[in-house]
Amino acid sequence: MTQELNNTMVSKLLKDLKSLLMNGSIQEPHFQKFSEIISKLHDHQSKEEVKAELSEMRMLFPAIGSDATMQGLAYVKKHGYAGDYEIIDKIYTNWHSDHPEMKTWDRYFHAQLAPQAVRNRKTFFKQWLTDLGSRSTADRIEVLNLASGPCRDLLEFFDETKDFRFHFTCVELDPHAIAFAKELLGTYNSQVTFIQQNIFRFLPQEQYDLVWSAGLFDYFDDNTFTKILARFRNQKHIIIGNFSDLNPTGGYMELIGEWYLNYRSAGKLRLLAKDAGYNKEHIRIMHEPTEVNLFLNIQQ
Repeated sequence: MTQELNNTMVSKLLKDLKSLLMNGSIQEPHFQKFSEIISKLHDHQSKEEVKAELSEMRMLFPAIGSDATMQGLAYVKKHGYAGDYEIIDKIYTNWHSDHPEMKTWDRYFHAQLAPQAVRNRKTFFKQWLTDLGSRSTADRIEVLNLASGPCRDLLEFFDETKDFRFHFTCVELDPHAIAFAKELLGTYNSQVTFIQQNIFRFLPQEQYDLVWSAGLFDYFDDNTFTKILARFRNQKHIIIGNFSDLNPTGGYMELIGEWYLNYRSAGKLRLLAKDAGYNKEHIRIMHEPTEVNLFLNIQQ
């Protein structure tokens, strides 16, 4: 009986979802209603009925799956993987389509807490670098950046501080991301060394003042997380970003964008760091203002 009720409720929610999109796009007065429906449907995401209906909706309403929108970029994964450098850079720059119908989707996308958290982590990183620079008397400050993506954070940091003591070693697998970053950085390229390599094969050969990774470890399962983190036990300072298990945008990301992460609590991050061999006294957890993006901070 309960299952029957659930199926009936799911069918109604899907019908309501379609009705909100009848004009080809989500309209601003319906943002909250759309979010509520997605949140409820998320509990039923494994049901074939939901998957089939969402596939049909992408055919009926191209904006959901078009790479002309932020939403579509998340779903299409035009570079072959979730969270690619292009969508991250467009989140950083708050990019909106010029097309009115598409722009409404982009407004909805950017209003979610997850994109806000991504923009906040760029600010967090720049501020941490600035603080590191103000404390250091060294002539050269070395930073290792794992899965560096578009490198807009580095561009803005150099634009804002002109602190050319900093040198960044950026490990990035995607050659298109590296090409994009090099073009973006322009004259700052002399401050950056790119290593095109799979993180699973990368072993640090020197000591860095900071090891930073913003959006990599939340794609790892727990075992991979600890194995990769353990490789940096000889480094004095490590900051690893990971989306919180309280991310309220998770349903939208997974159902509409098919964008999956391994969400973790502060307690879980502490446990994984200890499993990787770090002293609990050296571990703390930080977050950006939305508290959606957590940061595992290990200072030895």
